[in-house]
Amino acid sequence: SGWAPAVFISLTLGFFVPFFALITRPGKRSRVVVATVCVLVLLGRLADKWWLVLPEFPAESFWLDISAVLALGGPTLLWFFWWLRHGSTMIARTQSWEPDHG
Repeated sequence: SGWAPAVFISLTLGFFVPFFALITRPGKRSRVVVATVCVLVLLGRLADKWWLVLPEFPAESFWLDISAVLALGGPTLLWFFWWLRHGSTMIARTQSWEPDHG
C-alpha cells in the first residue's frame, strides 16, 4: 500500500533511532544528540499522524498535504517563538519558600 513509507518512517524515527541513539551514556549526556533525537521523534510522530489521519489520495495531491502542514504549523510556530521572545515567562515568580516547622 501507499502507507508503507509512513509506517517505516514512524517506526524508525519514533522507536529505533531514539532507542539506539540514547542507549549509551555519551548519547544521553550530549545536548546535540538529545536535541537531534527530539526533532527526529517529532518527525516520526508527524508521519504517524499522517498515516492515521490522511485518506488515500493519488500521488499528485502530495503538495496539498505539505501545504496544509505548513499553513497550520507555520503560524503556530511563529506565535510560539514570538511568545518565547516577547511574552512573560511561564514560571510564576514566588517568594522564597521557607518550611514552617511550628
